[in-house]
Amino acid sequence: MAKPPAKNEDYDDLFRACAERKLEKVKQLMTSRTFDIEKRNIKDETLLLVATMRDHVDVMQFLLENGADIEGKCTNYQQTPLLAAAYFSNLQTFQFLESRGANIDAVDNMNGDAFMRAVDSSNLELMKYLVSTGKFNLERRNSNGKTPWIKAAAKTSIEVKKYLVELGANIHATDKYNLGAMTLAARRSDVANCKYLLEIGVSHKVLSYDRETPLHHACYCNNLDTARFLLENGLVDVNAKTKRGLTALDIAWRKHNTDLKTLLLRFCA
Repeated sequence: MAKPPAKNEDYDDLFRACAERKLEKVKQLMTSRTFDIEKRNIKDETLLLVATMRDHVDVMQFLLENGADIEGKCTNYQQTPLLAAAYFSNLQTFQFLESRGANIDAVDNMNGDAFMRAVDSSNLELMKYLVSTGKFNLERRNSNGKTPWIKAAAKTSIEVKKYLVELGANIHATDKYNLGAMTLAARRSDVANCKYLLEIGVSHKVLSYDRETPLHHACYCNNLDTARFLLENGLVDVNAKTKRGLTALDIAWRKHNTDLKTLLLRFCA
């Protein structure tokens, strides 16, 4: 007797079971109904992607045994399960997919590979594994011209940055907008990060193609601590103007940030 086709509520139950690592529930549902194994949820994720992002290897294995596509990408980001594992998961999950034949050279919609995604999430363990297998490229650039180092400068831990420096990353690289490490770091309220970049010789004088300084970017992102650090150490010209004629104070006014305005005025803006 043929199994009845799954209804929308059955798919909801199946996605929930995959997310919650309820393997027996997954088996029971798939035994009682006919499911499209590549069905997408509202976030455009497949069942395999949902299990992968939560390190549910037993559920992943069952889905693969029942026809799940190991290279199935979500439409929005062109992210395969392996690329999702590089960002969301642990090394064991990544290695499981690799052992099942996942394409380790896959790239996402921004031309980012597994190593770049591991950098993005500060997954140092996976980074070291990829280096040990030779599956990394320090000078790879994504669609915005960012190298692993530039991405690390913007958002990751100092430990990740130190490891990239040990590998020989070009710390003076800029992206296609001529944004360098210091300018991108200024977007975050992380003074220790800025101090580290200065210690290793990253220039604070690089301007974007729009002639924006690190201070402009600190103000864009309302980062008072970073702005104070840049000003107190004489690293930026408080009155520097972008191509559009904007000073840091202009940006602070537009952001309605009273604390930033007070700080900038103290430095004679």
